[in-house]
Amino acid sequence: MYSITDRRRLVNALLDIEELRTQSWRTTVVNEIEAELGTRAISAARRAENIAERDAECIVAACIAIPDGLATLCEVVEVKLGGSLPAVRALLALCSGLRPLAMLPAERCDGLDELLDAVPAPDDLGSLLRFAVDRYGLPTGPARTDLRAAIRDLRERVSPRPLFRFVEALAAETDDPGSAEDLRAWSDATAPLTGLSAQWLTELRVAVAARRPPERGYVLIRLTPDMLDQELFHLSAWMVRSGRYDRLTGESDHPRPLTTLAEATGGRVVHGLPAGGAPPIVEFLLPHDRLNEDVERWPAPAPDGADSEFGLAYPVVVRPLDHREHAGPIGAARRRDRAARLRRSETYDPTAILWHDGEHPVGDDDWLCVAMLCPTVADSGAPCLAMLARDAPAALWHRGSRSTAQRRKALRQVLTSRALATLPDTVRQQRRGARHPLAGPDHAGRDLVLYWADDPDRTPPEWYPLSAPEGAPTP
Repeated sequence: MYSITDRRRLVNALLDIEELRTQSWRTTVVNEIEAELGTRAISAARRAENIAERDAECIVAACIAIPDGLATLCEVVEVKLGGSLPAVRALLALCSGLRPLAMLPAERCDGLDELLDAVPAPDDLGSLLRFAVDRYGLPTGPARTDLRAAIRDLRERVSPRPLFRFVEALAAETDDPGSAEDLRAWSDATAPLTGLSAQWLTELRVAVAARRPPERGYVLIRLTPDMLDQELFHLSAWMVRSGRYDRLTGESDHPRPLTTLAEATGGRVVHGLPAGGAPPIVEFLLPHDRLNEDVERWPAPAPDGADSEFGLAYPVVVRPLDHREHAGPIGAARRRDRAARLRRSETYDPTAILWHDGEHPVGDDDWLCVAMLCPTVADSGAPCLAMLARDAPAALWHRGSRSTAQRRKALRQVLTSRALATLPDTVRQQRRGARHPLAGPDHAGRDLVLYWADDPDRTPPEWYPLSAPEGAPTP
């Protein structure tokens, strides 16, 4: 419930809106609220519709008594009259700042706080808060950086619904199944105490599930040099989704040259991929000194079955087999943090990109992507190792004989005004553009290599190949 003072402030805020001083506009707003909430309680509570102040008092009292009534009143007023009107903005600000005297029993609040202490920190707390309140046209409130503070703000909103939207979104986002189950159990037990129905909670969970796009899969193709001949390779491939590794090929018993594997790999790997959805990112795991292999040109059927190449049909990235060995001194936790920031980098941020010419020293800044400009990057893996030592989760460079100026120009065409999180898809489209009949030899997508480590822990099971010397007896 709300204090008498808060109710009076709400009545005054409604009447400050010129349109709501007329009976017809108030009736229109009430009808919209009731249609949204499936109730006639507000109309039944109106006692003096032709007297503006008395009518507004009845409307406010009825909206406060109905679960989510006040939030829906704000939403309807904003939609009908426009959120840009100063009086409407004042009403929204007032509603977002009101604090009910009690919304949830204290023991339920304490129980939620205990659950939050066990939940892994979400990647983007602000996104969860926006999802919680945007549905109702309410501001997110002050910026929060910890879960308990966010919950305290939502617990004191004019409606319980944003709180449950936040809890359910957090349950869907967490990687801890136990925490997710506990949060949903809390919602099931607590929602009825606030007047929210089981049906509403079910519909909310459907909306939360639709909020997150289906998880994109990764195809890992590991090319391991034979211990007796470094020019021969063993190939194995996995489909990775939701932390699960499903084999697409068995381990090859006999090592083969890369040229032979290139011809035989595409059909074997693509045949086992699930149909539909965004094409998986194909990640080649190579020795660090072979990252310049043109694996994106290996033949592979497109998702529709047409003849194509890996780099044209799928986003293709590379990563070194020994990335853990050469990952630098900053530690696993910091690498994971940078990788998570790369995945969340959904807007263009030029400060996250290091343009590295191979000559000037690099500080300890938290770069997310290194644009490799030094021409020697086309000749060996040494510059790649230098990049890995800085632990940037992404890097771009070109094979071939381009000058530093040409490399800078081409990489700017790829990186400028684009989100880093979409780099695999951007690189794929650039490669497709380079195949256009009118594309020139310096097209930005030609000979383009993308090192991508958005998850440093995405590593297939270890395997140590060893082939018998030629002519040796076999068991």
